Amino acid sequence: MSIVPTQYARLLDELIARGVAFACYFLPFSTEPTLIVEDSAPIELGSFSDLDGEDGFVFAPFILSSEKPLLLFKSKSIYCGFVDKISKPTGGVVSNGNSSDHSTTSEIYNATFSRFMEQLKGGRFSKLVLSRKLVVDRHAKSIGKVFLNAKDAYLSAFTYLVNAPKSGLWLGATPELLLKGDAGCFQTMALAGTMPVSEGVSEYTWSAKDREEQQIVTDYISDRLTSCGVVEMEKEGPATAKAGNVVHLKTTFRFTADGNVGVGTLVDTLHPTPAVCGLPKEEAQQYITETEQHHREYYTGFAGVVRSNKETELYVNLRCMKVEAQQFSLFAGGGITAKSVGEREWMETNHKLRTLQSIIEADD
Repeated sequence: MSIVPTQYARLLDELIARGVAFACYFLPFSTEPTLIVEDSAPIELGSFSDLDGEDGFVFAPFILSSEKPLLLFKSKSIYCGFVDKISKPTGGVVSNGNSSDHSTTSEIYNATFSRFMEQLKGGRFSKLVLSRKLVVDRHAKSIGKVFLNAKDAYLSAFTYLVNAPKSGLWLGATPELLLKGDAGCFQTMALAGTMPVSEGVSEYTWSAKDREEQQIVTDYISDRLTSCGVVEMEKEGPATAKAGNVVHLKTTFRFTADGNVGVGTLVDTLHPTPAVCGLPKEEAQQYITETEQHHREYYTGFAGVVRSNKETELYVNLRCMKVEAQQFSLFAGGGITAKSVGEREWMETNHKLRTLQSIIEADD
């Protein structure tokens, strides 16, 4: 039996209060949620290649570790639509405690930006992505309502709510596709450059820095796909794409993969893209982890659905927040090249964070 969204929000709040591990999500433009409820905790996978042949909901961190593993929700307790009755585990396994982390101050951001610029101008990297955290009080907000607010506000985004012991409680609405497809036919995208939406404007003028950043991401994806055996590839763009209160430059890739190339191999090839990390990939990932003053955890990882016999859809975990007992930790970042200006990059992250704040404030 279907129920109204406000009742469904209360159901999700009850699962959170009881410490139940679950994943709830809306695919882009979908009006019906899917809910996967675990009896205990989701499965922990040791590598992206382990996704080959699997079915379920995936939640992955920026960098794999024993503390922040690749999570696979594959319970048979799957509920589609605004259902009123679900089978609830008798015991809880998730505790969403308080965090001692604080917001990234402008002083810390500027200091880290300067360190990044030294490396970029010295030629060690061609691009790095600098992120920041904004901590806001949670008060008594219904997380179920905030989740449904996100879906209503950003219909074209992949919207999710995940609760698990190793990850904690996360909520996001992300516009960036990592991988979609089946039977060897896939698509992905290069997303870079950000500007606030201007009312009445249909054509946006992008700076040389934004176009350079977009080209870096596009070239990287082309090279990585070719390196893992993709031979048939079509590119469309770059074009301006709207995502909430900002616009991005987007290039869409459609390609055919050899039958021996599985989802896990493609994910390992693409993640993390330069849109959330930098180049060279492995060295940039390590440098970011060592230099940023906060832990990204599952921000700039990915989330979505893997299906061995149906279409897989995975999305880069942008526009997301970690939810704790007394606070929301909001994350946002931007690509830095040798042409970047610190003040402009800080303002870009403000626009992205405003997207998340508007979702929370819609519940007031």
